[in-house]
Amino acid sequence: SLPVLSELFLSFLLLDNYAEKHDLLDGIIELIKVRKIGFYSQRNIEGIAITIKEIDSRISPLDAQIIACAVENNASLVTLDKKLIENVKLEKEFGVRILHPKNLL
Repeated sequence: SLPVLSELFLSFLLLDNYAEKHDLLDGIIELIKVRKIGFYSQRNIEGIAITIKEIDSRISPLDAQIIACAVENNASLVTLDKKLIENVKLEKEFGVRILHPKNLL
């Protein structure tokens, strides 16, 4: 989703070392190719994001948008965020899987 891409781009911008930037982009491009990841732009996630915040107030506004995009697009969410990984309440409410990247290997 576009919120995920913006989060990745922010991580890229925060790197000072050119080699690290290059490695990050190479890793992302390889992941997209190997996993055949598609791109998605949200349509109407406001209500879903509000419900997410009501279910778990620890979720940041950006994370609520990212989860809402996964819900709207019937996609699994892969994250390193410990608040989100296997969040049973959110998974049960929306029928979405929230996984750690190691679950993809």
